[in-house]
Amino acid sequence: MRGCWCPASLADCVKGPTLVVSKGTAPDRLCTRRCLRGPGVGRLSGRPAGVPGARRSRTMLAIHEYEVGKWQVPAVTFVAEDRSLVFPVMGLIGNSVATSESGKRRTAEWKREVASAAKEARGGPPLDPRWAFSVTVGLSFHPASHGNQGLDVENFLKPTFDALAAGLFCSAAQDARSIDRYRFDDSNFRYLFIHRLPDAEHQSDEGAGFVISVRSRLPGLGG
Repeated sequence: MRGCWCPASLADCVKGPTLVVSKGTAPDRLCTRRCLRGPGVGRLSGRPAGVPGARRSRTMLAIHEYEVGKWQVPAVTFVAEDRSLVFPVMGLIGNSVATSESGKRRTAEWKREVASAAKEARGGPPLDPRWAFSVTVGLSFHPASHGNQGLDVENFLKPTFDALAAGLFCSAAQDARSIDRYRFDDSNFRYLFIHRLPDAEHQSDEGAGFVISVRSRLPGLGG
């Protein structure tokens, strides 16, 4: 997984520090000056990740702003997407390096909330993990609930993405809130866009906004 910390804005569309990550794409192919000029359309070129010898492909991405719950979330999406999911998750965001029992419980509950919301948003049968996904997550933290300390945002990403994959890919019969092994294949989360939203004023306002763009026929995926 490669990525770059982009400047303070993606043109005039995205404000604040952002992390844009592309699996299998060099960082200089995923920066504001080269491909994400928003609001608008950008083009990424490169070899599909995990497909040895595949011919070079050109994937069109766009930036749109979505209303997700109480937030306005700029998102990176496929121009020719087959499906999109947009949903908020409220709760204290879990940390992958939690050591206290209360911290571990918080992370477990956060994962249950994300998995449950993702499954509800997808509806019906599980999505196919072989498809390509562009995933945008906006995170709004209540600083006092995290000790009013500086937050390493990347520490909050693994629990979030593990739970997201569980909700998208678990069987229809699976109770997403009872999953205890988060080992679902998220290797086709091809493009990841992480945005830190304004801090929450109250603990009950902490949470995340998700925008998932799906392509089932991306070159190199056999579709």
